[in-house]
Amino acid sequence: MKVLHIAPTPFFSDRGCHVRVLSILKAIETCGGSNILCTYPLGRDLPGLDIRRTSAVGGYERTEAGPQKGKILADIKLIMLALRIAFRERPDIIHAHLHEGALIGWLVRWALIWRRIPLAADLQGGLVGELADHGFFSRRGALG
Repeated sequence: MKVLHIAPTPFFSDRGCHVRVLSILKAIETCGGSNILCTYPLGRDLPGLDIRRTSAVGGYERTEAGPQKGKILADIKLIMLALRIAFRERPDIIHAHLHEGALIGWLVRWALIWRRIPLAADLQGGLVGELADHGFFSRRGALG
């Protein structure tokens, strides 16, 4: 089974999300599957992994979690990369990591709808909590 992973994160950067993605990649390989990981240009390449990266993005230069100016352009480039790889490599399934990855995976699946590629999403953490943690809005309610 060939799995296309979409990870909108600077993989690999020694943090929880990346360790989780790596463990999933290794588990699939242990079961005889193959992986292609589409990700951002930042992060370390690890031996034995098929990692496909977007080209560099101005304004997206840190590996820490949180918003950055170039993140939207990085996501657009990741959509294009994942679509190109899905078209060429014909994966059996798309495994999307994180909330942005789920949206990108859905867009790729929709663009290639005639292939009927299943989509699995691994949503780590809560989107509302993450947005509040990074200052996009207050955790207090409208009346609070």
